Amino acid sequence: KDVAWPCNPKNKYIVHFPEEQSIVSYGSGYGGNALLGKKCFALRIASTIGREEGWLAEHMLIVGITSPEGVKKYICAAFPSACG
Repeated sequence: KDVAWPCNPKNKYIVHFPEEQSIVSYGSGYGGNALLGKKCFALRIASTIGREEGWLAEHMLIVGITSPEGVKKYICAAFPSACG
């Protein structure tokens, strides 16, 4: 049986531990915080890893797609905060 998401607006914690590459969330019902592996790790923790390893983390995208005929097209996108 599913249990309710622990939502407590008066007592919520979203804690980042870059040195351990981990994030803990409690009490937040906001979907962006529920998907921590997607948003927090991919940008906030990756920024720390990137600084240590000499590369830059950003929430943008450049993808190259090649058709079966061998034609390559590129798609660029940016993902601002709170864009859904």
